[in-house]
Amino acid sequence: MSDNETKDCPYVTGTVTRYCTLTPLTLTDAEREAVEWASNFYADWGPEWSDRAATLRGLLERTK
Repeated sequence: MSDNETKDCPYVTGTVTRYCTLTPLTLTDAEREAVEWASNFYADWGPEWSDRAATLRGLLERTK
């Protein structure tokens, strides 16, 4: 994908196969609540589970 195509595309998704979409990835309120709950659940289990909690928090950040 050229720089011009990237600038004209509102949302470029994918890292291996990149494509343009007109809508961003979003979560419903219920989905966001479930992911947040799971993130807190894993965080409470201790350091060996922190990578899972961080992954879920990252998903929430990217889908604001």
